[in-house]
Amino acid sequence: MGLFKKLLGRESNSSSNQPPVPPRGGGGSSGPPPVGADGGSIRLNLPHEPKPENLPLLAEMVVKNEAEAGVTLDYSIESLKEIDRVLYQLRAEGATPSSVPDMVFCMGCYVGEVMRRKYGGEWVEPRADIPLGPFPLLRYGNGSHCAPIGKAFKCLQNGAGDSVHYFSGVMNPEAMKQG
Repeated sequence: MGLFKKLLGRESNSSSNQPPVPPRGGGGSSGPPPVGADGGSIRLNLPHEPKPENLPLLAEMVVKNEAEAGVTLDYSIESLKEIDRVLYQLRAEGATPSSVPDMVFCMGCYVGEVMRRKYGGEWVEPRADIPLGPFPLLRYGNGSHCAPIGKAFKCLQNGAGDSVHYFSGVMNPEAMKQG
């Protein structure tokens, strides 16, 4: 897949020296991101460790990749429609969360960076007491959390019913406080 190769500079993620990301339990609409079809771990092969402090760098990779393709991503909520479009296209082409995990992870980082810049907050490590999946979370100033990386995986797996653009609207701190 050309876009995948272009985004991460390699075709395969099978020779990773990073540990697999284990699935965690949980539920709800922002439940754990889907992983391999067998429910097993996925292996990420990213140019930066998937730690909170590196997620803005991974998001910027998506911006640069899309710019090379003639698409401007400006960290606006509206730009998340383009991320939806790419994820829907990948899904239509038969991609799964386990076949393009690095690409989806980076797109989830972009989704989270858009939300962090719009609503405030910070990236934090996943926590066992917050069942939102194994990936870093976005924590808002009011203490609520959301899982934009997990949502990107769900969008690829489920399609339009798990739009990242829609997610960004309902998972903002004000909406979460009222809900």
